[in-house]
Amino acid sequence: MLLRSGITGGTEFYIYYTELGWPYTLGVVNDDLVTELYRFRYSSYSASGKLNKFITIIDPDGIKQNPDGTSINNPPTIQTSDTLLFDTSGILTSISRRYPLTGDPNDAFTISYGAGGSSLNMNDIYFGS
Repeated sequence: MLLRSGITGGTEFYIYYTELGWPYTLGVVNDDLVTELYRFRYSSYSASGKLNKFITIIDPDGIKQNPDGTSINNPPTIQTSDTLLFDTSGILTSISRRYPLTGDPNDAFTISYGAGGSSLNMNDIYFGS
């Protein structure tokens, strides 16, 4: 199995769930180092909650973080934060990706969607803040 970090073997997966059984954090561990970390956040932690944020942190050399999530020493190789937005009917309207490592608001893009019958169509992609 080839993972985004490029690690190919000796891998363990750790998955933590909310009380409702939804994924909360997925860690990929190789040689006792967390090389990939995925965090799932929801609009609320009730049955009506929706996934509204997806955070990805990847570092083949191992993610080094303080308990509050801040990086120790070098920042990870890849870090993104995706926000999912829904209309009042619960239909996905856009996904925005930010690259928080650079601090540059132009290091972002948004994909907007529109419903087309029973499918979801991509309308536009916007780059920058």
